[in-house]
Amino acid sequence: MTGAKGDHGVHDEASAVARILELTDGGNGDDAAILRPGASPVCVSTDSTIAGVHAPAGTSPHALGRRAAARALSDLAAMGAAPLAMTCAVHVPAGGWGDAVALVEGVVERGERQRAPLVGGDLCRTAGSALAATVTVIGRRAGARRDGFVSRAGARARDELFVTGALGAASAALARGDAALPEPPDRIRAGIALAPFAAAMIDLSDGLARDVRTLARCSRVDARVDLDRVPLAPDVTDPVAAATGGDDYELLLAISPERVAAARAALAAVDSTVSLTCIGRVVDGTGVATFTRGGADIAVSAGFTHE
Repeated sequence: MTGAKGDHGVHDEASAVARILELTDGGNGDDAAILRPGASPVCVSTDSTIAGVHAPAGTSPHALGRRAAARALSDLAAMGAAPLAMTCAVHVPAGGWGDAVALVEGVVERGERQRAPLVGGDLCRTAGSALAATVTVIGRRAGARRDGFVSRAGARARDELFVTGALGAASAALARGDAALPEPPDRIRAGIALAPFAAAMIDLSDGLARDVRTLARCSRVDARVDLDRVPLAPDVTDPVAAATGGDDYELLLAISPERVAAARAALAAVDSTVSLTCIGRVVDGTGVATFTRGGADIAVSAGFTHE
C-alpha cells in the first residue's frame, strides 16, 4: 500500500482500475465477470451512466435510461453473451423522483428491445445535482463456443483485427455540441454470432485508439491498425478523430485468417445490416498498438475516457 490516506498512490483512471483489479476475486478487466455456479456459466457487468458525463447535460431522463441500459448491455455483446436480466440503481437529485421514473421507463424500454427484463434495483437520494443510473446486466452462454464467453486476452499473432459498424458518429456529435448523442447500437446478435470465431473481443466504449491498446495489452501481443481502413459514420471524414473519440459501442475483435469467411457468414445470417471491416492485424509483441495512415506510422493519442 502506498500513498497518503485516501490516495493509495492512485492519480488517474488507469491506475485506479489496476489497483481495484488487485482487490477483486479473479478480476481480469474483461467486459464482464464470468461466474460458474454450475453447468451453465453466466457473466455479470455493471455500468454507471451520469447526466453530464456519459451524456449531454440536457439529455432527457428517458433517453438517459435507454442509454444506461444500452451501455451495460454492450458489455454482454463483447462477451458473446445473451442477456438474461438487468437491475438498475437510480441516484436521484432533490425533487427528481419523476425523472427517476422516466429514467427507469427508458431502461425497461431498451431492455425489452434486447430481451433483458428489469428484475430489481434501488432508488437512492444523492447530494449532487446529476441524475444517474447504475445498471447491472446478467448474461448467459449462447451459441457454440466451447469455452463459454469471449475475453480480451485471446488474440494471437497472425490474427486480423475487425470492427463492426462504423465509427465516429458520437464523437462528432460531441464536437458539434449536439444536445443528444446517437444511441449505442444493439450488437448482442452480432456478438453471439461472431463469438465462436473470435479469439478476443471488446466493445468500443472508450474509442478504438484506447480499446485496441487494451486488447493488445490483455492478449500480450502488438496490434497494428491501418486508419485508412477504419469505417467512418456518415459525415465523419477524419479517421484519427474517429479512432480517438469514444461512445461508438461497436465491437473490436481478432479473428484468425482461416475463420474470417465463416465469421462473415455467421454475422450475415443473423443481421445482414451490420458490416464487418478488417482494420489491421496482430503481431508478436508486448501489448503495444501502432497506427498507420497513408502507409506511414503516425502518433495517435490514447484518446477518450469517461472521467
